[in-house]
Amino acid sequence: MTAAAGLVALIVGAINVKDFFAFKQGVSLSISDAGRQNIFRRARAILTAERLPAVLAPPSCSPSRPTSTSCCAPPASPWSIRGC
Repeated sequence: MTAAAGLVALIVGAINVKDFFAFKQGVSLSISDAGRQNIFRRARAILTAERLPAVLAPPSCSPSRPTSTSCCAPPASPWSIRGC
């Protein structure tokens, strides 16, 4: 198990060294620009959310983009979270 973890660490390290010398060419472990924008959008939604269920809801069931009235209806009590 330790040898496998060491091998994975060596592979990741080799890819990172390759990225230092040849950025965005071939295999890379960096986040794409589209993925980065998605992460920032979700982080802003978490920071500006007024209620915990709105933060925990999957993107397809967010109150800003309701898909159906039953999916994004408020929970019966503040302690229950309705799933989609």
